[in-house]
Amino acid sequence: LGLLVGLQFVGTWLSVRYQWFEHLIKNEPKLLMHDGRVLTNALHRSRVSESELESAIRLQGKRLEEVEMVVLETDGRFSVI
Repeated sequence: LGLLVGLQFVGTWLSVRYQWFEHLIKNEPKLLMHDGRVLTNALHRSRVSESELESAIRLQGKRLEEVEMVVLETDGRFSVI
């Protein structure tokens, strides 16, 4: 437990002091679907399957044809637009 707390402290300290380290450990939102077209390369890079994407769309109460964009947020949630 102490090791995990120490690593968290060191990671936070480094990300505050060095911009390159922050970019190394922080994630950016990823566009997974645009204009109703699934971006398969983005799915693979984000390690998201098409079935997970379709499930996220269904959870929003939408059909695939109604969706313009899907964004994978930095906290792991899907934003369906």
